[in-house]
Amino acid sequence: MRASKNLPMTWALLPLFAAVALPAQANVFISTQPTSNMSCSGGVCAPTAQPANLNTTDLAHMLASSDVTVMSGNDTSRRDIVVKSALGWASSHRLTLDANYAVTIDAPIVVHGPGSLTVTRHRFPGDLTFGPGGHVAFWDLSSSFVLNGVAFTLVGDIGGLTSAIAANSAGNFALAGDVKPTAPYTASPIPTTFTGVLEGLGNRILYLRISDTAANQHDGLFATIGVYGIVRDLGLVNAKVQGTSGSRIGTFAGENDGAILQSYATGMVLHTGSGGYLGGMVGWSMGSISNSYSEASVRGQQNVSAGGIAGAVSCCGSGGGNRMLRASGDVTAGNGSSAGGLVGTNTGVIGSAQASGNVTAGSASFAGGLIGQGSGSIVGVFATGAVKVGNLGKAGGLQGRFDGGSETDSYATGSVTGAQGRCSEACSANAATAPLTRCIMAMESAPSAAGRNRPSAASWAMTTDWRKTGSTSTGTRTRPVWAI
Repeated sequence: MRASKNLPMTWALLPLFAAVALPAQANVFISTQPTSNMSCSGGVCAPTAQPANLNTTDLAHMLASSDVTVMSGNDTSRRDIVVKSALGWASSHRLTLDANYAVTIDAPIVVHGPGSLTVTRHRFPGDLTFGPGGHVAFWDLSSSFVLNGVAFTLVGDIGGLTSAIAANSAGNFALAGDVKPTAPYTASPIPTTFTGVLEGLGNRILYLRISDTAANQHDGLFATIGVYGIVRDLGLVNAKVQGTSGSRIGTFAGENDGAILQSYATGMVLHTGSGGYLGGMVGWSMGSISNSYSEASVRGQQNVSAGGIAGAVSCCGSGGGNRMLRASGDVTAGNGSSAGGLVGTNTGVIGSAQASGNVTAGSASFAGGLIGQGSGSIVGVFATGAVKVGNLGKAGGLQGRFDGGSETDSYATGSVTGAQGRCSEACSANAATAPLTRCIMAMESAPSAAGRNRPSAASWAMTTDWRKTGSTSTGTRTRPVWAI
């Protein structure tokens, strides 16, 4: 998927160059390199050896006169199709990308005319994914897009999407290109609870503006993503969403009961009044958010739950959990609040996540570099932002208040300022009874709090891009949480 201008994606995919170097893997590449180790006959192109490459100009010429299927092979090994260079065609013919495992689009695919695209993958968990420069655009909304045997309706703007969902809230829709709304909204532009699939195709919605003055609302692109609803491969760039007392506020949705996958947000989320849930992506999530990030700042007034990704996360998520998340926007909340760099209040399960924004909360609040107040489980997470809380509050490098659950393979490096509870100098305030496993702050020079299994910082050789696992006595460094 494409990030916003000058804001690159944080899990690294191979960059695009004028001359694309092809790694020696069991993949089929589509690039500007000469066609090699590919056999094309009767409209079907298949690899004959590895590495295999199909030249984009050769492929466009074939699409000018016939349908074309590109196959990666169907043996038991992992075989992907990777689009490395821009591809376009204007005919009415269909391109089918038929992968044994996954299809990765690292460059634009543009269907200039009434042509069609089918993407098929045969082995789970292989999927359709988009690199920083990758997206699919259709100039004709009557074109056909099919993903894993499911036909999607193409939509070209938010108005069209709103009408389509109102007519069929469980439908399958795909964004045909980048969208820029023509005017601000005074409420969520999609009020119907969405239980279908929105495939963003790596495209972006630019400058979404919502300013809702009514209390107790769900404010975001979607008011509510319902159970079984999926929003994926979508970027919200420079969004600004504002709500007031008692509302659930996020760029993607006020409430998420479904799944948000491989998506991102930049901009800001604002709250006025008293009470509510606000997050960089969603206000309240009882569903799942994964492989996603937010660079949106989050600012709330009093008695709110505010987080860089979500104001609150509950349970495990219907779409596979909350994992592979990053938040870098600052989070600010007033008195009596719970504020976290990733999540304001967590009663669910979060894994492989990081937060780098600074967190500031008023008096009688809970503030954490990752989570404001938590009773859920976190594993393989870290926070680097500074944390500050007012009088009568609690602050922690990871969690401001820790009411149970567990912290595993986690650490924090940011400074903690203000009223502190037990262990706030290390990981979480008020964590006397909950299990902490290999949880430590980078500046800690020796284990503390007997029986809490925290090794010294020196034995862990802390860095901000490696997950620490293994023996608690040695803190063996094993593998990155994900490529960043």
